[in-house]
Amino acid sequence: LVYAAVGDSAGVLAVPQPGAPPRVDELIAEHAATRVDEFAARLSRTAGRVLYDHPQLFDGPQFMLDLFSRDRQGKWHIDEANAARAEAAGCGTKKAGGIGRSAVI
Repeated sequence: LVYAAVGDSAGVLAVPQPGAPPRVDELIAEHAATRVDEFAARLSRTAGRVLYDHPQLFDGPQFMLDLFSRDRQGKWHIDEANAARAEAAGCGTKKAGGIGRSAVI
């Protein structure tokens, strides 16, 4: 089996089963810069930041709105205050239905 991906879609393997529904395994999870688990696993201990992509992003440090912040227990979560600021600044969404705001790493 050779698998290659372009973009951020999940990789799924479906194997036919005689007389039964196919066995379906997710090989690669759907990728998105706004996934807290990916940030925590890959970037949280680096200098990397995930910022909302909006028109004023590079106008000064006060416009660099981090997607993630830590709660009082030290767990990462979406920073709701920055999400509201990003929306007010014109940060659009990537997917239909208004989910997945545009972000840069």
